Amino acid sequence: MTMYNKILNRIEKISLIGLGYVGVPIAVAFAKKEAVIGFDVNEDKINLYKQGIDPTKEVGDEVIKNTSVEFTSNENKLSEASFH
Repeated sequence: MTMYNKILNRIEKISLIGLGYVGVPIAVAFAKKEAVIGFDVNEDKINLYKQGIDPTKEVGDEVIKNTSVEFTSNENKLSEASFH
């Protein structure tokens, strides 16, 4: 199975690094089809995302509440992803 197929079948994860006004909409869009780790160094921002709050106001709180993005500020979680 190719890496592409593993990602599409959620066997492998991808990561999105930087969850600002550009990164969070991309992470949310990818999470509709793939397993996504959303990483940012700003722990306060990550805590807001985990509470279902969109501090960027790019996609909205409801979208953040319902996304499957795994939000983290722990750089060790990036090792779980095969594509960054």
